Amino acid sequence: NVTGVIFSTEASAADAAAGYSGYALSVWGKKGSQTWSSQTTETPLSTAVETQAAACADLDGLTFSSLVAAADAEYEYYKAFDFRNYSDQRIALTGSNLSGWFVPSMGQLVQIVENLGGSAVDHERTDFDNGQGENFGGAGEAETLLANLNRYLVNSAEGDLFGAGNFFASATEISATHMWGITFSATKDEVSYAYKISSRASKGNGGRNIAPIFAYKLPTE
Repeated sequence: NVTGVIFSTEASAADAAAGYSGYALSVWGKKGSQTWSSQTTETPLSTAVETQAAACADLDGLTFSSLVAAADAEYEYYKAFDFRNYSDQRIALTGSNLSGWFVPSMGQLVQIVENLGGSAVDHERTDFDNGQGENFGGAGEAETLLANLNRYLVNSAEGDLFGAGNFFASATEISATHMWGITFSATKDEVSYAYKISSRASKGNGGRNIAPIFAYKLPTE
């Protein structure tokens, strides 16, 4: 069975140092109805990322997942980062060349939108469309984005597909209480957009979606 589709051949510095070459998106569908964290902390687990440029450049979802595992080994609070049930229902990753499932960073979500979805994201944008720290992009491309993404989910049931208005959380924090995320297909002022970037999504809210990914290593002689 096919397990994932490669969406990036660019690895973060930390992942490249560990021998990884890029990242792949699960073809088994999303994890739905998740809470990023039910625990209140005074500081973020990692460095707070405050600009869209820095968020789009963040490819360290795997590194952040290791921080979560160290802080909450049984995922009592960080349930969105627990892939044990996901693997039981779909397929477990095996082999030394694969990292195991993890929550994508904001930069990795952006790569999915761009490289699999075919919709460009303005990495350097400094303004937002509203006071909630949100901005929209890809006017008129919503249906195309969803169709492009869902065609790769060959092993998914209908409920596992990317749907209009689905919010996907990232592993990129902006503060102790909020993180970055993206909605695939969103509407503003009766205009349909491919995506909506959110810079201040609450970690404690339920109903979040996760796009499971893994890092891969290329075989060596």
